[in-house]
Amino acid sequence: MWADWNNDGWLDLFVVRRGPKKHANAPDVLLRNNGNGAFTDVTALTGVAGPTTGKGDAAAAADYDNDGFLDLFVTNGRGSMGNGLLYRNLGNRNHWLTLQLVGAHSNSLALGSKVWLQTGDKTQYREYLDNGGSWGQSQFGAHFGLGKATTIQSIKIQWPDSQIQELNDVAVDQILVIRQP
Repeated sequence: MWADWNNDGWLDLFVVRRGPKKHANAPDVLLRNNGNGAFTDVTALTGVAGPTTGKGDAAAAADYDNDGFLDLFVTNGRGSMGNGLLYRNLGNRNHWLTLQLVGAHSNSLALGSKVWLQTGDKTQYREYLDNGGSWGQSQFGAHFGLGKATTIQSIKIQWPDSQIQELNDVAVDQILVIRQP
């Protein structure tokens, strides 16, 4: 699962690894994106390796405590195989923005929208999808880690019907609901 766990503006990768045996997991892995094409394994540092028993199926990201940092839920089978695990992200001082889009013409969920966000010389891109997978459903919305940026120069949205909407000088550290005009 790709998500910006440390809000530095680079998508990190979390991998659920079901083991080769019926009720044995291989350790899950969290790889921090270094921003230079390389990744660092931060699994031990963050404590998200998961249990060795159970049956790891899926992961989901959601900011359940609304502090701007994505938290992690990992499924671990059903019943006696193992419990689900919720990891609270304690965060850092990096900034963030979460967008919740509301469509008006093609679909109210704005599925299929494309979003470009500009901070300084860095542009981030997200496709607004249902964020679902096998046995998991992440929080609906587009989350952007902004690093040390204190303002967002621009947000460009291409709605599913190809209409373009632009916003400028957007504040950081907020959940922003944007309605299609």
